[in-house]
Amino acid sequence: FSNGNSVHENMIVGNGGTGADLTNPGANRVYHNNFLGNARQAADDRANLWDDGYPSGGNYWSDYAGADLFRGPNQDLPGSDGIGDDPHVLDADSADGYPLMLPFDPGSGRSPAPPEVRAARLVGPGLTDVELTWNLSADDGGGEDDVAGYEVRVGTSYDPTGDTYALLGSVPAGTASFVHLGAGQGNLATYLYQVRAVERDSGRSSASSIQAAKGASALPEGWHLFSIPLVQADASVASVLQTVLYDVVRTYRAADPADPWKSYRTGRGGDLDVLEWGDGLWVHVTAPSLVTVAGLVVPTPAFLLRPGWNLVAYASPVSEALAASLAGVPGVVRVETYDPLSMDPYRLRLVDATDVLYPGWAYWILVEGSGGLWVQG
Repeated sequence: FSNGNSVHENMIVGNGGTGADLTNPGANRVYHNNFLGNARQAADDRANLWDDGYPSGGNYWSDYAGADLFRGPNQDLPGSDGIGDDPHVLDADSADGYPLMLPFDPGSGRSPAPPEVRAARLVGPGLTDVELTWNLSADDGGGEDDVAGYEVRVGTSYDPTGDTYALLGSVPAGTASFVHLGAGQGNLATYLYQVRAVERDSGRSSASSIQAAKGASALPEGWHLFSIPLVQADASVASVLQTVLYDVVRTYRAADPADPWKSYRTGRGGDLDVLEWGDGLWVHVTAPSLVTVAGLVVPTPAFLLRPGWNLVAYASPVSEALAASLAGVPGVVRVETYDPLSMDPYRLRLVDATDVLYPGWAYWILVEGSGGLWVQG
């Protein structure tokens, strides 16, 4: 019968009745508790909140059977984040929107809620810098309000934990961006970025589940087939290929069998104004260029391969052999990719089972039968 309380960091275990019963209260927040083996885990007959929002999360429920394949406030972005993809429903009007996949440890205290990286962009004169932006930790100005600042870490090869990345710079609490000077256009190095919220007194930190990256590749004049493996803040053709001198861009989308070929021409537009993540791109380069892009990393991309030919990006940050990568997809009979030394009119060559697939490449895949989901990385 209470209002406006916070109930958190409790073990609610083995009750023969109801673990937590909010009878006729309102506006209470219940989060970071472990509900284990109660006959009825919880009950609520008023408007109470059963989580602390995203990315802080809700409670651990021993009877929760959901999966963790996605991340983000709407749980609709590829990649796990320790939070269940579907709410834990208590009743018709009460649910934990962000159930925890593992028990919360009240005895150890908790690290600050992690930030969430939102975007990476090329900025500055000549697009020579990389800017990272993120959502602040839920404990920065709210929650436990104990965030001292943010660390930005950088590596040159993908590490899902970020533990091998070096400290690039720090910014104070309340700051939601960082610029890596000189890392953009003209710099051929690959960079992976992780952002961590650092607690004021303990120095404990929590990393964003989303990493960002920047990559670059040299393109001589002529036709090229490649892909953009990073999720773009602005997916328009003009923005994604802003560092390239080109006049034609084409892609093939098997999801539109009536009109699969889409194209864009500089100065005239077309039906390919906006790229879809996963597109393989044929680009006619009119003068030697660097294709330089910054964006978000998807650790385990997945694309639906349909009957017939598919033109698909390899978007995983980790290279792998063709046979291992496509092992779970039925009906794949042929894979081709771009090779500038090929004698084929389209500069395509057959990809063997032992060949390695690389981030940023694009592949023609022929499927006989129903096809299936290609999970990369």
